[in-house]
Amino acid sequence: MIFAPTIPLQFDDTYGYENVQSLQELVRFHLTNLILTNPGEKITDSNYGVGIRRYLFENRTSETFSNIKGAIQTQVEKYLTYLTLSKVSVTNSSLNENLINIKLFYRVNDISESDVLNIDLNLETGATVFGNTTSY
Repeated sequence: MIFAPTIPLQFDDTYGYENVQSLQELVRFHLTNLILTNPGEKITDSNYGVGIRRYLFENRTSETFSNIKGAIQTQVEKYLTYLTLSKVSVTNSSLNENLINIKLFYRVNDISESDVLNIDLNLETGATVFGNTTSY
């Protein structure tokens, strides 16, 4: 298993930084990293990453939402082969007109564990807020 540090970083006397403790947390870390990374940002692979913030100034149309869904699906299929996306939902938030809500329903293939990652992207500030994830 590839370990990843907890975010925010916390020191640990054994490994230098405290690592994530569960497979579910590790998978969520890698999925979040894939979504937030801009293509070209990862030195070893210039195609890695959805670059969700690239869509900040796009018009909120069904075509834009479809492009976001397609980018997420393509990246997960290529780089996170241990996951199966069962549904990707991209919608306008009903709470704030400046938010786009993205929900990823996925399953970890080898252990059949399912989870949901909920992301709100603020089009005004560029902030990305990750909501509570819940198994489904």
